[in-house]
This record gives sequence, C-alpha cells and structure tokens, in this order.
Amino acid sequence: MKYNLIKLITGIYFLSFFMTGCNSNSGETMVISDSLKTQCMRILREVMLTQSQFVKVHAAEYLIWAGHPDSVRDVFLKEEQLYGTESPYRIGIWRVLEQVAGDKNEKSQWIDSIQNAFLNVNGKDRINAAETLAKLKIIPAPGHPAVVQKAIEGEATSLSLYTLWAASNSGADSLKKCREKLFHLLTSDQADSLQKTLASYILRHIDDLDSNEWSLLASKALAEPDSSLAKVYMLSAAYITVPEDSIRTGLYEKIKAQLINEDKSPRVGSRTELSAVLAEKGTPADLPVLFTMLNNKYPLEKESDNADVRSAAAYAILEIGKRMKQ
Repeated sequence: MKYNLIKLITGIYFLSFFMTGCNSNSGETMVISDSLKTQCMRILREVMLTQSQFVKVHAAEYLIWAGHPDSVRDVFLKEEQLYGTESPYRIGIWRVLEQVAGDKNEKSQWIDSIQNAFLNVNGKDRINAAETLAKLKIIPAPGHPAVVQKAIEGEATSLSLYTLWAASNSGADSLKKCREKLFHLLTSDQADSLQKTLASYILRHIDDLDSNEWSLLASKALAEPDSSLAKVYMLSAAYITVPEDSIRTGLYEKIKAQLINEDKSPRVGSRTELSAVLAEKGTPADLPVLFTMLNNKYPLEKESDNADVRSAAAYAILEIGKRMKQ
C-alpha cells in the first residue's frame, strides 16, 4: 500500500511537470517544478531511512551530492553502531560518514578504518575498501607501496583495477598509467566481461580521451553483444568521455540512443548506471527517461532494486534541474 501511494504521488508530480513546464512554443525551456524537486528529495530520504545496506548508502550519497546532507550523519552514526563490524556494508557506512564528517579528525577516523580494511589481505571487504578509496580520491595505504603494487599486479580483477584507480590519485603519472591500462582492456579482444565492465566504470570517472581513442571505444561499445553485462558500462563511458568535437557525430548519437534504452533493462545496475551518467551530463530532453524509472514503469522483481533505481533517477532529475538554472 505504501509503495503504491508513492508511485501515485510521483505520477502526479510527473504530470505536473509537463503541465507547468511545456507549451506549444517549442523553443521554451522546460522547467522542473518545485513540487517535483520536493518529491525527489522525499524519495531519497525515504529510501535512506527504509532501505538497508548499499541501497541505503546510495541514497545517502545522493542527498550529500545534491547538497542536502541533513540527518545523513545521524542516520549513519547509528548504522555504524549497529553494523560497524559487518562486511562489506561497514565500508559503505564509513564512506558516507567520511563525506559528512564534522572535522578533520573525524574524517581521518573513517579513512583510517577504510585503509585498515584494505591492508587486511585476508579481509572480506578489501575490494570494497579499494573502490571506496578510489571514489573518495584517497591514495591507498601510504607507506605500504609493496602491498599496493601486489594488489595491482594480482590476478583478482576487481581488487587489481580498483587499487589501480585508487593509486592514480597520487599524481599525473599514476593517472596516465591507469588510463592506459583501462583503455587497453577496453580495446583488447582478450579482455573478459568483468574486465571491460570495471575498466569502463573507472574510465567514466577519470574522463580523459582524445577523439581517436574515443572513436575506438565508441565502436567497441556498439559492437559489444547486447547480452554482455559490460555493454551498458562501455556505452556510459563513451557517453561521458566524448570530446567536444565528437558530440555532433552519428557515432555519438548511436551511443546515446542505445544507452537510453537501458531504462527498461532487467538489470538494476544498468538502470542506475544510466541515471548516473544523466545526472552528470543529461539535459531536459532526457527527463522523460528518468521519469520512467522514477515512476517504476517497468518494475524489477526486488523492491530494494526498485528503490535503488528510483533514488538514482531522483538524484539525476535534481542535477539536471541545477544545470537548467545555470
């Protein structure tokens, strides 16, 4: 009953958006109503309060990044008391708390916890720790270069690539090496689906390709089989990293056209990845796609997945709204 009510309310705001934001003058810019923004914020807060584990973490981060961190710290301090020893969720808790820390000492406390998890070579959440350090732009395990290098050179794909990404925070040379390895994996016929998925995901965050490199990546993304888990991540990497002189090409239009269709994907990760790139570079023209996900038009089997998708779409709508004001 509660979910259906939320769906009805978001549908009402969706209609309100079009009624107040569009008219027959095609040149007029659409406007996201204050009521819609309020509804997006309500969805984010509700998901943070009612969901668990990393769905809760994602919603909290969306609130932080949207500039509305109210209550996030209190909620996650309580989560830390309850689940601070539970792997890998504790890494997500510390990740959120680092971003809302009240001072440098508190921030250092959470960073140290994440670093210690990374240094535990037998730990269950070492991969999560490496990814979190990378996302927080923190150099992994200062003073332990041998540990870092061994992780990078190891056979575990996720640990290797996330540690490489985190190490790229140390300077331009490390960033260049990271980008070169990622690009090699994405354009190699020998890379497996996991390698291409992670390489694409990381490259999307690094965002540094020239026109020739981008054209090769885009072609590889379009040629990737639809059944491949890596395809949406390759498409999103191409969408984000496109150089200015390639935006008005047919190749870019094909990338975006295929990416937009992920709003109906049976994979939660594909839908949240779509929302993530639209949050970064989407325009008012992309709002109908985001409303499809916000309103759960094509529901997934698990309610937690639907909540994850709705909160990702809500955040993307808020970010597009910010850009419309600029």
